[in-house]
Amino acid sequence: MRELRVSVISIAQARARIQLIPTHAVRSALDTDLDVVLGQIAADSGIAPFDFTRSHATIWTALSVDPALQGVQQTDRQVYATAMYEGLTIVEAVRPETPALTALGASIHVL
Repeated sequence: MRELRVSVISIAQARARIQLIPTHAVRSALDTDLDVVLGQIAADSGIAPFDFTRSHATIWTALSVDPALQGVQQTDRQVYATAMYEGLTIVEAVRPETPALTALGASIHVL
């Protein structure tokens, strides 16, 4: 299992697909099953999981589909999602998407 890699992108995609299922009970069961499988993978690997929690991933998923952020790379969106969830301020040069990110609640200090 040490060679198996599960990315936050694949987890977010799986969770997004589960959320499309119309029946709450089925969604809940699948969400629980996914949590169990991910827990087993983490336990079998013997490696501490990447500290990008489900809450971070939920924000990242929302940022991933926002059309105002088309020019922002996915890895950058993960940084923004983490900062937004943790209440941190991003310090960076102004970019075209800065107003959209600020409107979404990202705290940005422009250099």
